[in-house]
Amino acid sequence: MGNDFQADADVLQQFKEFLAKRNIQVSDQDFKDNADFLKSHIRMELVSMVYGKDEADRLRYESDPLVQRALSSFDEAQQLMANAKKYVAEKSQKQLKPVNP
Repeated sequence: MGNDFQADADVLQQFKEFLAKRNIQVSDQDFKDNADFLKSHIRMELVSMVYGKDEADRLRYESDPLVQRALSSFDEAQQLMANAKKYVAEKSQKQLKPVNP
């Protein structure tokens, strides 16, 4: 199994059978409604078992939309900071210039 493994419908079906053998009942609707969550967590558990927790965490962060959004915000934050510094510098320069009577 590669770390690029993706849980598919067959894996979900096997998981559902695994749960049923242990008398854990999950409705078809719950499985359907949570399929993406289940696929992601099954993948992370398997990757963690095979490649270790660090690799699973790395993959989890790469696929986490909130982490990706936060990372993409760094460039925007740097630009906003640069603009703010430029604005403050320009404002300071204007205040320092002597006014000609």
